[in-house]
Amino acid sequence: MITRTFKYISRLFLILAIVSVFFNATCSIAAEKNTTEEDQAFLYGEDNGVESDVSNDPIEFFNRPMFIFNDKMYFWLLKPVAQGYKFITPDFFRAGVRNFFRNFSTPGRFLGCVMQGKGKEAEAELARFLVNSTFGLAGLFDLTAHVKEMNPPAEDPGQALGSYGIGNGFYIVWPFLGPSTLRDTTGGLISYGVDPTVYLSEAPAGLFISMKGLDTINATSDRIGDYETIKEAAFDPYVMIRDGYIQRRNAQINQ
Repeated sequence: MITRTFKYISRLFLILAIVSVFFNATCSIAAEKNTTEEDQAFLYGEDNGVESDVSNDPIEFFNRPMFIFNDKMYFWLLKPVAQGYKFITPDFFRAGVRNFFRNFSTPGRFLGCVMQGKGKEAEAELARFLVNSTFGLAGLFDLTAHVKEMNPPAEDPGQALGSYGIGNGFYIVWPFLGPSTLRDTTGGLISYGVDPTVYLSEAPAGLFISMKGLDTINATSDRIGDYETIKEAAFDPYVMIRDGYIQRRNAQINQ
């Protein structure tokens, strides 16, 4: 009975986790980009002589329905759960969860640094991980948050592939997972391969789903309202999120 209940809860966490990935990405975009479709035409149109790589959207016929699907999942499922979670959990608890999972995701960032030959950044990631995993009680407390040298810009395998000169490829909106590109999808698979959760149990699926569910619901609870801001400000939310995603990834690669 307990095992069956755990399986049901794990499946629910899976749905919530993968839906929230999309909205965590769009919330980050909202903080960096708040333009209308007309602004896009001015910034990236032929008149200013700049070619935009956001135009590589040959499967828009697929992407737009997936965008609408993800949008509905947010308002019907993820947002109510995240609001309830935030209501019953104190700030210090959510901060501890946020710190723990940031520390736990170090392998992906470390690999992103190594793949780009960024030795100094890789050392900083490793040092931060060791300090917070020991003195910070498995990362619940981020003791290095104010140490600039131990907080390099986050890297990931997708950025590393971009640094090799590999282009974005076509834009794609995955159901539940949200905005991506062919290159970033490949990078995401590499990141999954080094996720410690996958190797912590003989039956890793349940543990992986539960932990990712908690991580992403916790993160979403801190960003409730950001996605709504995007929709209200944009002439075409699909275009805004697509272009913002590509520009944000390009900026991360060039940093």
